Amino acid sequence: MSNGTETQPKPPPVDIGTIVKFYPTDDVHPSLFSGHEPPFAALVCGANDDQTVNLIAFNPNAIAAGVPSVVFGEPPAAKAGDPPPAPVSYCK
Repeated sequence: MSNGTETQPKPPPVDIGTIVKFYPTDDVHPSLFSGHEPPFAALVCGANDDQTVNLIAFNPNAIAAGVPSVVFGEPPAAKAGDPPPAPVSYCK
């Protein structure tokens, strides 16, 4: 039950068209990014309410791919005593 005091998640503070550095996990478009070292150039094409963005990312050969729901900012860090979190794609 809501008491009206909860805050709604907000999109990350980034403008559409912003150029970011993209750090993908190994399972993101492996045919485009494997064999190359990140970061990769990317453009923000949408911002989501869960602090993620949708990107168009480019490999070094200028081949592009759409990548949805990428963490904007640093990936989550492990808390003391917890196992490390699963790797996530992120951009900054």
